[in-house]
Amino acid sequence: MCSAAADHPAITLADAVVALLNDEHPVGGWSQSFTAERRYLPQLDLTKLGPEIYISCLPASAAPDGRDTRGQFVREIGIKIVVQRKVTTDSNDELDAMVAFVDQVQTFLQITPPTTDLLVQFVRIEPDSQLYYSGDLREKSVFGSDFTATFQVRRAR
Repeated sequence: MCSAAADHPAITLADAVVALLNDEHPVGGWSQSFTAERRYLPQLDLTKLGPEIYISCLPASAAPDGRDTRGQFVREIGIKIVVQRKVTTDSNDELDAMVAFVDQVQTFLQITPPTTDLLVQFVRIEPDSQLYYSGDLREKSVFGSDFTATFQVRRAR
């Protein structure tokens, strides 16, 4: 990261979410193994997906800075989380496990703040209007689900 854009709080936060997901574990561990990475587009080659779970973390939104009552600059930043995996069957058990995994990721992000030089506080989860992408599941045997995790970021100036 050597450009000024890399210093943008949304990029810093997306990188921190990736590190959190890859390096930390909820109590009892993750229900499934996965790889998380920061991307600008969630599109993976769906035809080449294997049984591994891929999580894409995208800097999705950044409200303009405002000031809180203590004079700190505050900004809400949304990180879109996209979970994708090639499924081997259309059994309810396999798909139920994927839905439960997405819920586990959401819960983990709500209670475990990412570590950055910024002060980060979880605000909300905004799920997509669909629980999963039915078209990808039907046409490509790929489970896909996304949601936006919104955090409040503070930085003193």
